[in-house]
Amino acid sequence: MSFFGEKKPAIYPTSGAINISAFTGGGGGTTEIIDTASAHSLSAGDGVLIQGVTGATSSINGSHKVLSVTDADTFVITHTIVGTPASGNITKGIYFTNSKINYDFVEPDQLNYRSVINGSRTNTHLGDYGTFKVTVFLWRAGTTALAKALLTAIYAYYHTNVIFCPNQLPIKDSDSNLVYCYFKEMKPFYYKNLRAYDAVELTFEINKYHDVSKLLL
Repeated sequence: MSFFGEKKPAIYPTSGAINISAFTGGGGGTTEIIDTASAHSLSAGDGVLIQGVTGATSSINGSHKVLSVTDADTFVITHTIVGTPASGNITKGIYFTNSKINYDFVEPDQLNYRSVINGSRTNTHLGDYGTFKVTVFLWRAGTTALAKALLTAIYAYYHTNVIFCPNQLPIKDSDSNLVYCYFKEMKPFYYKNLRAYDAVELTFEINKYHDVSKLLL
């Protein structure tokens, strides 16, 4: 188990959520069948971010890997909950099944540095500044074509803000607001010395790192 938990990291766009119309418990209570209000465009193995579910069933909120797709507006995830959720929405993304994650947070003494602009201390807290590096093992996709498709899908997010989930849950601030990450770097490299790039390192930086206004407080 990593620092963040047993689930794998995932990224999601910051817009494009689709409302959920119904939940149905699957066999044995270990899966959940989810109906969406419109076509979800998901495939088995994709990432799906569930948000906005409230009450006793809110544990279903967060990042999941799609187990299977029933039809254009129904899919299945592995999850055990008690009760039937109400409301909520889903966002399609990429679930990094074959990957590892490293992280780097600012050290406490760095938080005491005075602003280079006005000499005042910032109100930054430990964890506000952080970098995550995800190594994705493309060669485990199965075929060269699938590896290329995964790399292409990842590239679509390059140099954008994303909702990044180090484990199941996205990063939030003390007011429970989503904190976006910036997809800063993407470095393909040889991992198993194959004839083509077979792995890629992705760097995500917490967006507050780019908020110059914090230096003006």
